[in-house]
Amino acid sequence: MNWEKWYNSLSPRHKVSHLFHIIEHCKRRVIDNNMQKLDYSAVQQRILAILNHHEGAMSQKEIAGIMGVTTSTMATTLKKMEADGLVKRTMDKQDNRINNIESTEKGKQAMEYGFAIMNAIDEDIVKGFTEEELTTFVTLLEKYQKQVDLLADVDYSKKVEKKEEKL
Repeated sequence: MNWEKWYNSLSPRHKVSHLFHIIEHCKRRVIDNNMQKLDYSAVQQRILAILNHHEGAMSQKEIAGIMGVTTSTMATTLKKMEADGLVKRTMDKQDNRINNIESTEKGKQAMEYGFAIMNAIDEDIVKGFTEEELTTFVTLLEKYQKQVDLLADVDYSKKVEKKEEKL
C-alpha cells in the first residue's frame, strides 16, 4: 500500500495525530537546519529563551524540568553551551551541589537572532492563511491542548489491558 492510499484510509481523528507528528518533525528540521548555520541547536535556543524569560540565574535541575529531560542530559548540553560562551555556570552560594546557569551577552544575542529566524519561519508557514482561518485554527488548537492536558495522568497501558481482557 502506498503512503497516500494509507493516509487517505485514516479516520479524521487518526489524521490529526499523524499530521501533528509530521508537521512537528518537518518544522523542527527546518529550524535545526537554520540553527546549525548559527552553530547551535534549537534545543540550545530553547534553553536560552527559558533563561531570558526567567529573572536571574536558574538551576540546572530547573531548566531540565522545564525541558523535560534528565539533569545529566542537561549537563551535557550546558557544558557545550558554556564552552561556546552562550551561558555561564556558577556554584550556588548556599548549596554548592547546585549549578546556577545564566545567559551571557553572547547567549542573549544568539537567542534574539534565533528568534528572528524562527519568527521568519513562522511567518512563511502561515503566509497562505487568512486572519479568520488563523483565528479558527488557534481556537481548535487551544481546545486540543486542553484535552491533551486533561489526559496527562491517564495510564493508558491499564486502559488497553482492560480492553484486551474483555476480548
